[in-house]
Amino acid sequence: MPPLPPAATAHITAPVGAGGVPDPDAHGEAGGAECGDLVRIELSVRDGVIREIGFRANGCPAATAAASAACARLAGAPVDAALSLTPPALDAALGGLRPALRHGPDLVVEAVARALE
Repeated sequence: MPPLPPAATAHITAPVGAGGVPDPDAHGEAGGAECGDLVRIELSVRDGVIREIGFRANGCPAATAAASAACARLAGAPVDAALSLTPPALDAALGGLRPALRHGPDLVVEAVARALE
């Protein structure tokens, strides 16, 4: 199996937001039984801006890397930016995952959307 792109590897070795947010305003989860990967995004929002964002992930490294990349991108961002996050944009931030791993960005974008519902 080919290695992950360098950008994805960097997010795995030094994940941004790992461990979640103490006392979050909201959270959203995606994944579970189907693929075995589970991502939980936790965040605090003030005045329409994401002040804190973190994650908890179980499963493949691609889910962890995607969650970390989302946290890096969305910390301090307006809620509208989080709502417009797409799996292809997250995949591009990770350097382009191979097709079998692209479910990681899908799960993270779904978890972010659920946290902001």
